[in-house]
Amino acid sequence: MRVNGHPGWTCGRVLEAGVGTGAAGLRMKRDDSNKSVSKYSAAAQRRMSAGQASYALGGWRSNSLTISTLAQNSAYLAEKLLNEEKEEKERSKPVSWYKLYKYATPCELLLLLFGVILACLNGFFVPLGCIIYGEFTALLIDRTVMVGTSTETITIVLFGGGKILTNATREENRVALIEDSQAFGIGCMVFSVGQLLVGLLSVDIFNHVALNQVDRLKAKFLRSVLRQDITWYDLNTTMNFATKVSDDVEKFREGIAEKVPIFIYLVMSFVTSVIISFVYGWELTLVLLSCTPVVIATTAVVAKVQSSLTSQELKAYSIAGVIAEEVLAAIRTVVAFGGEKIEIARYSKRLEPAKKMGMKKGIFAGLGSGVMWFIIYATYALAFWYGVGLILDSRNEEKPIYTPAVLMIVFFSVLQGAQNVGLTAPHMEAITTARASAASVYAVINRKPVIDIFSTEGEKPVLKGDIEFRDVQFRYPARKDVLVSICNT
Repeated sequence: MRVNGHPGWTCGRVLEAGVGTGAAGLRMKRDDSNKSVSKYSAAAQRRMSAGQASYALGGWRSNSLTISTLAQNSAYLAEKLLNEEKEEKERSKPVSWYKLYKYATPCELLLLLFGVILACLNGFFVPLGCIIYGEFTALLIDRTVMVGTSTETITIVLFGGGKILTNATREENRVALIEDSQAFGIGCMVFSVGQLLVGLLSVDIFNHVALNQVDRLKAKFLRSVLRQDITWYDLNTTMNFATKVSDDVEKFREGIAEKVPIFIYLVMSFVTSVIISFVYGWELTLVLLSCTPVVIATTAVVAKVQSSLTSQELKAYSIAGVIAEEVLAAIRTVVAFGGEKIEIARYSKRLEPAKKMGMKKGIFAGLGSGVMWFIIYATYALAFWYGVGLILDSRNEEKPIYTPAVLMIVFFSVLQGAQNVGLTAPHMEAITTARASAASVYAVINRKPVIDIFSTEGEKPVLKGDIEFRDVQFRYPARKDVLVSICNT
């Protein structure tokens, strides 16, 4: 094919997807007599799809097509790409927390309040489980030693166990231990069922409200997009309705649905665990809390980095998937030009980053897990070493403050609460992402165009259909240097 070039003209060839230089499918060739014509950069070419390139160069696309255009087309496309980068940098500020539920009805807000209460109650079940476990551990020791008075209990006695014995016989301790075991089993079952129901209801309430709110948001977003004037469409080159609905709205839904009650549950489990631990034994609690920041930081860092590496791995696989989809869409062209091996090599090359990222993820997961459990077990050792010393110091008192039950309750409550706080990082990140996504969607919904097609205000002239354009000149907002003149009668 022969192309006759002219100074100041840009020539390009748009090929089928899957053939030639990558996903863009665009090859630019310009006349060397005017080196200032082409403003296409390598980054710009990589960001353009075949359809976008052919549209920007004149709106035509075929298997083999020669395109000739004035230099303004090059400048126009370059300016649109610069505007696109500018729009990505100038994203709206995240909305406040309470505005995430801006489109919830009053009844749904009451449901959300009830869901918050249930999520807080769900967090309270964590120290309750630690209490019943600690009391049963103390009773196991008392029934075996059979000396002195057995430990008083709060939770096990509610389910038929925890009988107080003083210097009882072996048979009496054996019968009491059986009753304690039965009470412990019943108590654990009751707490488990209660926590299941409370957690299920809280998550279901937030999911129900989130789905209803997303439906309203989509309807308002569609209506707002349809009411915008042509100026807005010309300036917002990156605006894509399908992308906004599938990406930003979905991130918004994730941040206002089950992530919220789970986050509340994790935080409240730590708060209630620390409060109960201070009630049972403040000295041991302070010692354990000194290690809590390390446990929280380690758990949070491991969860954060693993999440980041997983996202990068999925992103690498998605890039390879785009190549596979591109080739399959133009499989006849690929086979016709004998490009099977080339496309296989290109696909394999894109899989290498995913492979390296997966290996890095596995190494860090093992290393992070090892460090985290080392810190946890070191905290275990410190807690038992200091806790046993407190028990020995108070064993001769009439009513000892520190018993094996207190040691187990404080120990498990603080550590389990600290681990739960470390697990809040992914949920907090999802909520923060929802705030940013909501700002992007709300900006479109709240924008009032200069020409509002849905507005019923103002003068409504009678249109006769006789329109005359006489020396009308205007500029597109995205191409202010291009003057267009219209003269039509």
